[in-house]
Amino acid sequence: MLSRCQYEHVFIPIRTMQIQAVIDEVEVIFVDNQAYAVRDGEGGKLIRLAWKFRRDQERGSLTEPAPIDLIYYDDQARELHTRLIGDFKKALDVMEARFKESGCEARVKRVLPFPKQGH
Repeated sequence: MLSRCQYEHVFIPIRTMQIQAVIDEVEVIFVDNQAYAVRDGEGGKLIRLAWKFRRDQERGSLTEPAPIDLIYYDDQARELHTRLIGDFKKALDVMEARFKESGCEARVKRVLPFPKQGH
């Protein structure tokens, strides 16, 4: 989706979980649509977990799992990850169908960094 549509980020809503996936060249982050925090006068949604792509490892075919590092930002992220495995694929299929119908039209969105606390 990134290369075809020439986006820096692709936003995939996972409505069944109230999560939004943000895909870029380096990682996929999963943002909680219901959680909100403010730091230094700026607010934003909270990242619950991320899949960071491992460029140092290769795979033999496209059907093999992509090598990733899992990054959990809270105690419930492991459970969330288990549910995401099925729901993320369904959300990608919906978005892929929309892209095929209407083409790729970028929308401006911002991702604010919130450093992980306590580490």
